[in-house]
Amino acid sequence: MKRSFTGISLAILILLSVQCSSPPTHSSSAEGVKFENSSNPTLSVEGTKPTVAPELLLKSRILALLKKGKYQELDSLLESYQREFEQDFHKEEKLAEAFDSFSADDPMLEGQLNDWIKDYPKSYSALLARAHYFNSRGWIRRGFRGAGEISNTQFALMEANFQKAAQDVAEALKLKSNLIAGFCLLLNMEKTAPEFDRDARLLERALSLCPASFLIRKIHIEKLEPRWGGSYQEMRQFAEAAQEYAPLNPKLKVLKGFVDWDKGRTLEESDERKGEAIEAYTRALFYGDYWLFYHERSRTFYHMGRYTEALEDGNRAVALRPQEEECYILRSRIFFFMEKPGHALRDLQVAGQIWPYDTDNAKWGRSVAKRLVYSAYQLYQQSQFAGAIEKYDLAAEFDPDNVETYYWRGTAYMKQGMLAEAERDLEKSVQQNPRHFESYRWLDWVLARQGKWDTILEYWNRFLDLEPNHARAYLERGDTFYHKGDLKSALRDAEKACELGEAEACALGQSLKQKV
Repeated sequence: MKRSFTGISLAILILLSVQCSSPPTHSSSAEGVKFENSSNPTLSVEGTKPTVAPELLLKSRILALLKKGKYQELDSLLESYQREFEQDFHKEEKLAEAFDSFSADDPMLEGQLNDWIKDYPKSYSALLARAHYFNSRGWIRRGFRGAGEISNTQFALMEANFQKAAQDVAEALKLKSNLIAGFCLLLNMEKTAPEFDRDARLLERALSLCPASFLIRKIHIEKLEPRWGGSYQEMRQFAEAAQEYAPLNPKLKVLKGFVDWDKGRTLEESDERKGEAIEAYTRALFYGDYWLFYHERSRTFYHMGRYTEALEDGNRAVALRPQEEECYILRSRIFFFMEKPGHALRDLQVAGQIWPYDTDNAKWGRSVAKRLVYSAYQLYQQSQFAGAIEKYDLAAEFDPDNVETYYWRGTAYMKQGMLAEAERDLEKSVQQNPRHFESYRWLDWVLARQGKWDTILEYWNRFLDLEPNHARAYLERGDTFYHKGDLKSALRDAEKACELGEAEACALGQSLKQKV
C-alpha cells in the first residue's frame, strides 16, 4: 500500500528553497585535507570495572548536559563540532555522532528538548537535537521489521514523528543552512517515503555542501538496497560515481563493498547459506577495512559457532569503531561462549557506559545471568558451594536485578555458615521481589540463629500485607511469635493458617490451645 508523506514532503520543499548563505569551506586539493588516523583508545580495568576512555563517552556526556539543563554549554559544544566539520569535512562522523545522542529511547527527553528550545529559540542545535529525537521515536514506533509486517497504526505513528522531525530540520536550516546532520536525518527518513524516494534534489543539495562526504553517501546507498525498493545495479552505479572524490576521501572506496555487505545480511538469515554470507562479507572487505563489514562477518561466525574467527573480526571492528557499543555487545557474546565470562562482563560494562540506552545490552546481561545461575545451581546441588558462589557473583554483575541470583547465593552462604553474607543477599532478594516467599523463609532462618525475632516479624508483616491469604506465611510468623514467647499471637496465626488450608498449622493450633 502506498502511503502519504505530505507533511515531510512540505518540510523538504521548504528547506530546499533556503539559500546556502554560509557554505563550509573546502580545500581545492588533497594536500589541504587532513585525515585523522583511526584510533583505538585503551580501556583500563580495575578488577571487573573497566574505565572507558573519555572520547568514547561523547553521547553520554551530551545527554548528561541536556538532563542538567546546561543548554548554553550544549550549544557551545555542538557548535564547536559544526565549526570543526566546516574546517575539515572528514569530521562529519563526529558531528553526526554528537547529534545522534538525542536518539535515546527516553520519553523524558522531549520535555527537556522543548525547554531548551523555549530558552534558546534561535538555537539551530536545539532544533536539530529535537529532530533527531523525533526521528528516533518514528523508527521505534514503526519497528524494524519488513513493511509487510508493520501495521497501519505503526506507520501512522512513524509518520507523525517524522513530520515533526522534518519541520524541526527545516527551521534549523533557516538559521544555518549547511547543517549536514540535518540533511542526513532527512535522507534517512526518505527510506520510508515513496513519494519523494527518487527526488534527487535533497541528495544533490546535501552533496553540494560536502562533495566528498562519506556519511551522506552511506545513508543514500543504504536507501538503494532492494529491501527499500532499490536495486544492486543502482547501488553499484552510485558507488562507482562516488569514486571521483576518492582522492579527497579514500573512505569512499568502501561504498563499492556495500552490495556484497547487503547480500551477506540477506544470506545470513538462512542457516544453510551462512557460508555464502561469509564469502560476501569477505568480498566487501576487498574494498577496504570498514568496521561494519567486520562486525557483520563476526556476527555470522558467531552464529556458526566459529568463535575464534568471530573474535578476530570482533576485535578488528572494535579497533576501527571503538565508540560503537554494539561491537562490544557482540564481542561479549563471543567471549561468553568461549568460556571467558570475565571478558564478556567487561565488554558488556563498556557498552553500557558508552550508550546505556541500548536494549540489547540489558537483554544480553539478563540472559547471561540466567545461564550462570543455572550453572551455579548444578554446583550447588553437588555441595560445591564456593564454586557456586563465584558463578553467582558473576551473575550479579551481569544482571544486578535478578532476584534468583541473590536468593541462591544467600542460601549458598548459609550452607557455608556465612550468615552475615547470607542475610545481606536474602534482604536484597526480598527488596527486589517483595513477594518471594522462599527468600523470607530463609531470611527467617538466618535471623533466628541470631535471635532477631522482632526483625523477623517485621519481614513477615511486610509479606503478609502483600499476600494476606498465604497460609504458610502465617504459620512461619506464628512460629516466630512462639519463639518470642507470645503464645496468643502464635495461636492466632496458627488458626489463620489452618483456616487457609495449612494442615500442619491445624495440629499446631490444637497444641497451642492447651499451652495458652
